[in-house]
Amino acid sequence: MKLLDKILSKDKVVDVDVDSLVVESRNRLDNIAPNIKKIVSIIAIAWSVFQIYTGLFGLLPALLQRSVTLGFGLVLGFVCFQFTRKDKNKLPIYDYILIILSICTALYLWVSFDSLVVRGGSPSGMDVVMGVILIVLVLEGTRRTVGLPLVIVGGRWSSGKRN
Repeated sequence: MKLLDKILSKDKVVDVDVDSLVVESRNRLDNIAPNIKKIVSIIAIAWSVFQIYTGLFGLLPALLQRSVTLGFGLVLGFVCFQFTRKDKNKLPIYDYILIILSICTALYLWVSFDSLVVRGGSPSGMDVVMGVILIVLVLEGTRRTVGLPLVIVGGRWSSGKRN
């Protein structure tokens, strides 16, 4: 942010090397191992094929479509964007845990879809646990990809304080 602050504090337009701005981003895709890049490509292609296929044929209920979309987005977000600027070259263990939790929450919606529909509006204890985990995952994924201001807005909105 130091470079960006310096640019914004000037009264005139300054020529900036784009590469120097990219260094400040949290994107680690250029720095991760080639095998992880291949896995990211496969996941992104699978997500695209899933979206196109279900978009053309409309085979899934909206809740299942959204859960898969969210699962893919969270997994890619946790692989491609780092928790801190120090995590450049590898995926730390906590990112693997977040990826597994993202997959588990999406799978939970698939596995319990019929009972969720039947119980509509009366969540079980596991529904609440998975919901809380999913909210935390979405807020962390948002922080990594977009930034803290949107997390603050989302957290404030989800807490019911809309004034």
